[in-house]
Amino acid sequence: DPSGRPAASGASASATDAPALNKEGNVALDRPVTLFNVAPEGGELTDGDRETGFCGIVSGLQSMTPSLTIDLGGIARVKRVDVYPARQDGYFGRYFPHEMTVEVSRNGAEYTQVCKYSNVDAPDCVPVLEFDATEARYVRLTIRECTYDDPSSGRFEIAEIEVISASGEYAYPD
Repeated sequence: DPSGRPAASGASASATDAPALNKEGNVALDRPVTLFNVAPEGGELTDGDRETGFCGIVSGLQSMTPSLTIDLGGIARVKRVDVYPARQDGYFGRYFPHEMTVEVSRNGAEYTQVCKYSNVDAPDCVPVLEFDATEARYVRLTIRECTYDDPSSGRFEIAEIEVISASGEYAYPD
């Protein structure tokens, strides 16, 4: 919702209510995403399809920074986030965010920044955002800078967000 209200809820459960997840690989697959200060224009972020794109519109007139929060459904030990650029309109990563941070939380209220990505050009590969393994139920991607077509609104496109468990091995993107 562009008003700044979350599009979905679920970040109110305490960490003690969350079960431990012992899954390997992408623990964000098919998990719900809460949007903050982002109006969606279609697409999914955790559906496992690395080719289709999610498009988010950000109002430049609002003072709130846009973010995408994934609820893993339980406490998982995670070590990286792979962010797949969208392949739309004949371009790879044309509207990929220029700068973003990864923050994690056990309870949905207190977040710790674990990684930062910055690249003014469209990426020519899949950015792999690695950090020391940490326990989290919520993983938030905060968009610090995106493409502005005009002064009043911006946009970003991401094909898929994968949150990788520290349990077992998981191949790096090609």
